Parts: sequence; C-alpha cells; structure tokens
Amino acid sequence: MTLSHLAQKLLLAIVLAALLPGLGKADSAIISRADWKAKPAISVRTPPIATGKFSGVTVVSENKMPLRKPAVYLTVHHDVVPANPDKATANKMRVFQRNMQDGYWIGETKHIYLGDTPYHYYVSSTGDIAEGRSSRD
Repeated sequence: MTLSHLAQKLLLAIVLAALLPGLGKADSAIISRADWKAKPAISVRTPPIATGKFSGVTVVSENKMPLRKPAVYLTVHHDVVPANPDKATANKMRVFQRNMQDGYWIGETKHIYLGDTPYHYYVSSTGDIAEGRSSRD
C-alpha cells in the first residue's frame, strides 16, 4: 500500500497534532515548494562531482537522484540547528536547499552534495510546515 500525497499531508498533520500540541497554528497550511520558491531538484548533476577520498577529504555526491518507490511511511525528523524563529520559513527553506545543492561540510573531512533538501517535510519551531523533496525522491 502506498500513501497518496493528500494522505501523507493528513498523516503528517495528525502526527504533529498528537505529538506537538500547541506547536502548530490552527490556520496553518503546508507551504508548497512553489510558495517557498524552490529550485528544481538536481535530478542528474552535469558534470558529475567526483565521489571518493581526496587529500584526506571524503566527498559524497548525489549525482543522480535515486528513483524510489512511492512512500509507504513518513519519518518526522527534527534537528539541533538553532531555530531562528524570526526568519521566514520560506527563506530558511531556500537557504537550506541551496546549501544542500551547493555542498556542505561535516567537520573538516567530509563534503556532501545533495540534489535537493533531504527531508520530505520541514517543521519550523513556530509550527510552519514546508514541503521538501518529492516523496518519490
């Protein structure tokens, strides 16, 4: 059984309402990729970024977005990065996507490039919910 896009949204809303009472806004809607002005996912990186270990630095690149089966479950993820509640969620999503696509460092020895945001949904500290990568990616 797979979850339709609408079923995913409904399930996410139910889970958030149960786990995080008072966090969400009564009138909140999911901020679509179009609303936060997402760039298209990089489905195939041209030219590809070499993946491997170079001068002590491991480079990992999602040069081709993996084709996945439709989602059968959702994972809700939270992070320890400062929330910055004064910044608009749409702006945070654009910066987050750019950082993922342009590459980011983990410590001083690992550089990672992704084709899009790594999460299907982003939940801000103020209760906004933004659509991330496609549930097929």
